[in-house]
Amino acid sequence: MGVREAEERETLEIKSRHEVDTTRLIDPVSSSQQRKEKTTSPSSPEKSRHPSKINHTTASASVVSPTKKSRKSSATTSTRSPSALFSCSYLIIIILVVTVLLLGVTLDSFLHHQKDPIGCEVSYMYPEYIKQVGFDSEQTRFAGKYGLYLYKDLSYDRGDQPIGIPALFIPGNAGSYRQVRSIASETSKLYYGNRSELWNNGLRSIDFFTVDFNEELSAFHGHSLLEQAEYINDAIRYILSLYPLVRKNQQTGPSLQVYPDPTSVIIIGHSMGGVVARTLFTMPNYQPGSINTILTMSSPHLLPPAPFDWQISKIYTDINDFWRNGYFQNSTRNSLEDVTLISIAGGNLDTVVCSDSANISPLVPASHGFTVFTTSIPNVWTAMDHQCILWCDQLVGVVANSLLSVVDIRRAEQTKPRPERMLAFRKVLLGGFDEPAEGGHYEPKRGSFGIINLEKLPHRFLDMGERLVLNNSESIPRVYLMSIPPSAPHSALNAFSLLTDQSLSEGSGLDILLCHVMPTEAAFFTPAIAPHMKRGIELQFWTDPTCSAPLSVDIVLDWYGSFGKMVMRFQTVLAAFPFVTIMMTLRAQLREYNNGEPFPSFVYGLSLFVRQTLPKLLVAVSVLSIYQSIAVFPKTYSLAELFIMDYVPEDLRKIVMDRAPLNV
Repeated sequence: MGVREAEERETLEIKSRHEVDTTRLIDPVSSSQQRKEKTTSPSSPEKSRHPSKINHTTASASVVSPTKKSRKSSATTSTRSPSALFSCSYLIIIILVVTVLLLGVTLDSFLHHQKDPIGCEVSYMYPEYIKQVGFDSEQTRFAGKYGLYLYKDLSYDRGDQPIGIPALFIPGNAGSYRQVRSIASETSKLYYGNRSELWNNGLRSIDFFTVDFNEELSAFHGHSLLEQAEYINDAIRYILSLYPLVRKNQQTGPSLQVYPDPTSVIIIGHSMGGVVARTLFTMPNYQPGSINTILTMSSPHLLPPAPFDWQISKIYTDINDFWRNGYFQNSTRNSLEDVTLISIAGGNLDTVVCSDSANISPLVPASHGFTVFTTSIPNVWTAMDHQCILWCDQLVGVVANSLLSVVDIRRAEQTKPRPERMLAFRKVLLGGFDEPAEGGHYEPKRGSFGIINLEKLPHRFLDMGERLVLNNSESIPRVYLMSIPPSAPHSALNAFSLLTDQSLSEGSGLDILLCHVMPTEAAFFTPAIAPHMKRGIELQFWTDPTCSAPLSVDIVLDWYGSFGKMVMRFQTVLAAFPFVTIMMTLRAQLREYNNGEPFPSFVYGLSLFVRQTLPKLLVAVSVLSIYQSIAVFPKTYSLAELFIMDYVPEDLRKIVMDRAPLNV
């Protein structure tokens, strides 16, 4: 019995070892557990008494588990066959080649085609920056973070105190406070060369203060932009506090005229500095009336240049809504009724900020500001890049002239009234083409003229946009009627221009009248006269209308040269698209792994994204962009721009002739 039992135990032990070796080949996890049980079996009396039962249970469990897993492995292997992997590789290679080709074409088109010539000359100066140590932590909580300096040009002024009219320069994203030197130096040069002629007209030198933000990245961080705005409001309050004592010391002589203490500061902002300047009015520490003139250079007013921070987008929404409504809220604390805003854009050479975003026409009425490109400024006539716009000698001379033309030390605001400021800015920056008929008065004078009966006077209806040429050959009075289109966004028919060498005084023989049909049919008169809205480029040719010489203009579309401009116009999308691609590829990898598959490679995840998710994503983005532009932002776009109605002049003629008397 002892021998047989020993043989049976030996046979059973050999069988158990065979089963353990088998499970070790099938399931490494189960084999490790068995190895642990086998190692601890001598110390466990119950397990040593029934080794066959333990081994049998372990073996059976180890057989079921690998069978289930082997099916998944086989399914995975069948799904990712070598042909599929090669097709994925081919797809990635094709995408890579196409991407490289498109990138090369874009760079070549952008850098070597439709390139404006660089015509700027360098300006020279002898700058000195005087740090305002009195603007400490008692004045602002950002004294340890930012700094305030007073610029002096050693060629003209060696003092360390402000003596003229205060102005403040705000640098842009990663900008330096030293960038004020060109404009400030040219202003000093222009003033000290002509001060004797304009001294009695309130002209004085301009004290340029400048802010040191330590080249902070305000375009990427909304909180930094708000901190800068708060600091500047504190700086303005400090700057204004310097002048009462200075003016008192200047008025010691009996023959000197007493001038009021300044209550406002002129603001010059570059790039994001212009956005910070508009943010000042929305801050709690803004002092009402402390700003009435803002001049911005290459500032993205409409859209943030790097919309990666949600707070930046919110700030833009808040300040743009405030500026759209600020001119109509005269009773509010932060009214913009007396504020003028001038925006100067660099044109095609500015590859940092799209010049279209410098347009302020959707935010500011024409009576309070305008946008001008450097290519259209008289005596400049050249495009500029993002930094060149601060030191280009042709432009800084014009900017200095415009600033000196609006200052007036005899007024507490230190500037001329708003209509006179706008007249001066238009004359210097626009060449005087948009000057009003009567100097400085932009609000038309309206008075009751009477009733005109078209049945008794010769008349003619003009089509929308038709040019009318009048000369002295007509001896009989004639009435010309042109309809006033209803206000619509982006309508090209939004202004009436008159070019004449005759005086528009009373009795001159030429009257411009605003009329309406009697009885008033305003509601019916407006679906009948839907304007033919146009968008795109507008060309103006100043010619003699009486000259019979033909005018021929050939316009050819440069597809290759325009491709680079079109792509670089949306450069933020180029930066965001790789990030979105990587995130969506990671999503595809995690989705495969969560389904029980082995974690796929990046190439396989990218192929899944391109084949499955990318087409749906492009369709969704296209639909959402159209919905956002039409439904969410109706102030910018409207359905009328998608479904344009042609203007029919017969409708106006029929309405007026049915009701011939006109009230004017």
